[in-house]
Amino acid sequence: MATNIALLENNASIAGRCVLVSIGAAIVNFEAIPSEDVKDDGGSYNGHIVQRMGGVARNHAEALGRLGCDSIFISAVGDDSNGQFFRQNSEKMDITRVKVITNKPTCTYLAVNVRGNVKKP
Repeated sequence: MATNIALLENNASIAGRCVLVSIGAAIVNFEAIPSEDVKDDGGSYNGHIVQRMGGVARNHAEALGRLGCDSIFISAVGDDSNGQFFRQNSEKMDITRVKVITNKPTCTYLAVNVRGNVKKP
């Protein structure tokens, strides 16, 4: 009887494990954060840039992977430094189905953060 119960529990845990698939854009986000007030004068301003991965489906795939789920992400990236950044920052999900496209750039987004407020260009 104990053997049957153990077999049922093992089968239930294996059969109950699902693989989650997310399909969408892999976007490299850049956030420009000036260290002083920006005026609409065409001037240059000191600050720094933060680079992060983005894309709703990609972010969901990463979050699911961090939670221990089997997470597959399907997308396309360019054969460029941003595509490499994507591959280096996607260890929590299966990206074997992400197509690398030569001669095309990886999708990017730039936000300018002025005093804590993101301004769309």
